Amino acid sequence: MPGVANLLAATARRQPGALAFTCLRMVMVFCVLLAALMHSGSGTLVPADWVLLILSGIIGIFIGDTALFFTLNRLCPRRTGILFSCDAPMTVFLAWWILDEQWQRPA
Repeated sequence: MPGVANLLAATARRQPGALAFTCLRMVMVFCVLLAALMHSGSGTLVPADWVLLILSGIIGIFIGDTALFFTLNRLCPRRTGILFSCDAPMTVFLAWWILDEQWQRPA
């Protein structure tokens, strides 16, 4: 459903700009996740987990979403969808090239 959410957020995204929209979105997501964590009662994250969680949020959410919204503002949502449909072949190529993964036929 992320594609639907991006289409619905098209007008809200254009007003403040991609960076401001991503910052606002991150604050809202943080509040919802904090409420879910407090409601579930599982606050057992050690400091090493917090570092990985923050690093993952910065790389995956902040940089990724900012690039996504810049792309959506430059291109229309339809063209951006076509561009992002290439993520599976790019993932396969990068896994082979960078991680040196090998595929074997199932027995």
